[in-house]
Amino acid sequence: MIGLMAKILIIEPHPEVRDLLVRIVARLGLEPVTYRGAGAHDLAEIGVVLVEPAALNGIEVARLARQKAGAATVCVSIYPPSDETRALDPVAYLVKPFSLVELERALLAALDSRLPVAAA
Repeated sequence: MIGLMAKILIIEPHPEVRDLLVRIVARLGLEPVTYRGAGAHDLAEIGVVLVEPAALNGIEVARLARQKAGAATVCVSIYPPSDETRALDPVAYLVKPFSLVELERALLAALDSRLPVAAA
C-alpha cells in the first residue's frame, strides 16, 4: 500500500483493463478517477494521469492535466513509445502486460515528480 491520498486519472479505452486499473489503484490507497472520452473532470485535482495513449483524447487530456495541476503522466500501452507519447515526458512507460510492482513503482515515481502549479 502506498498510503498517500491522490487522485489518479485513468484513461483506458478497454473497459476490462480500465476496471482492473481502477481496482489496482484503489488497492494501493489512491483515488482512481476514470475518463471515458465524454465529460470533463476537474483536472486541477489530478495528481497522476495513467493513460493508454491510443485512448480517444488521452494524450490531450494528459497535457491539460499537466498544465492545470502539474500532474505527472504514466503511459500504459501494448505499443512502444512514439514521438507523441515522448512529448508527454512520462515518468514511466509500461508495456502491457506489466506487473503490479512495476505499476506501483511508476505511480510512486509519478507522485514524487509532480510539477509545481503556476499561480493563476
